[in-house]
Amino acid sequence: MMPKDFDVKYIGFYIFAFFLPLPLPLIVSAILMGGIVINSFFLLKKKVRFDFFSIICILFFLTDLLSLTLSGREMEKNVIFNDTKLSFLILPFLLFNIKEHLSGIKKQVTLFFILGTIVYILYAWLYLIFYVSFWANIEIDQFSLMNVLKKEMPGSYHHTYIGSYIVFSGLMLLLNLIYKKGKTKWVLIGLYFFLFTSLIYIGSKLSILLMIIFSFWIIIFSKGLTQKTFYSIIGSLTLCGILLYTIRDFLIYRLIGQSFDHRLIYFKESLNIIKQNFLFGIGDESINEVFFKIGENYVRLIPHNMYLKELLSNGIIGFVILIILFFFLVYTSVKLKNKERLLLCFLVMSYGMIEDYIYLQRGVFFFLFFSLLFSSNKDVWSNLSFKSSELKK
Repeated sequence: MMPKDFDVKYIGFYIFAFFLPLPLPLIVSAILMGGIVINSFFLLKKKVRFDFFSIICILFFLTDLLSLTLSGREMEKNVIFNDTKLSFLILPFLLFNIKEHLSGIKKQVTLFFILGTIVYILYAWLYLIFYVSFWANIEIDQFSLMNVLKKEMPGSYHHTYIGSYIVFSGLMLLLNLIYKKGKTKWVLIGLYFFLFTSLIYIGSKLSILLMIIFSFWIIIFSKGLTQKTFYSIIGSLTLCGILLYTIRDFLIYRLIGQSFDHRLIYFKESLNIIKQNFLFGIGDESINEVFFKIGENYVRLIPHNMYLKELLSNGIIGFVILIILFFFLVYTSVKLKNKERLLLCFLVMSYGMIEDYIYLQRGVFFFLFFSLLFSSNKDVWSNLSFKSSELKK
């Protein structure tokens, strides 16, 4: 069943949004991102323009080259262009020039993404039920469930990323159900509860926390929220709270795990290197050559923090450009009361505290695609653009 107002000329956007959360190799998402680029070229009907956000994204793509050139490091041992950042070079410019189309399809595209996320969750639960319980004849409990999904399930990927997809999907449902009535509202509440309960087992600890915080944020600051809808949402969150209480031992088990302690060690090691290479960093490739000791083992340095990652790779130059990028999105979202994009930015900025979120393709595709999709025709960036003809002059 196709969503309402489905238009085949945006097929590239629908397909990408649906397949992005699915348990498929990253090459599939990369190919489908190419489909969006092709789709966008067919939608271009006027002279191209460059906006402020596109320029910032281009600079972010060039940070590796800038820091390499200014630092005088050997070119053979450093990344000149980071292929993970390639989307920042192409996508903002293209989607800005077709932004009049985006405002009309953002709900449909978001729905396809939510459906894709639900398919992933159903696949995970079915895998556990049929494969682990019946075919493999393996007994599992709630403590080993996540490890089974992570290590055994074909196509599974890191719980932080699927967790972010689930949180985003849940919050988009919550934003929409506020204004719905009748059966549609109860269906959306049911889906929200399903996403929340699945998040506890499939997503990260931070994902659970962000789902709770931003859900209450939406409820508190939403206008036009009827008393009946308010009590319905609170009831759903109460059920989620009861579920969390019943599995409190499992949550405590997750909280006292070693991941937090290890991340603090990674942060400390990263900061020590940053202090000595504050201006230009050490280069992205050089990070992979840094090893240090945790316990009895030597491990490769993984910053697990996108801000530290940029400081390590490209120093203060890259870090400032990264901050400007997020500041611009947050500022314009607040000014235009664009809740969807503001939530997206806060989510990605939060995940960036514990992961190199926008330095892996699953994070890049998700963040960049939806931050551009949720930009409206009345966006502030429309006043900060240059026509190609003007640039030639």
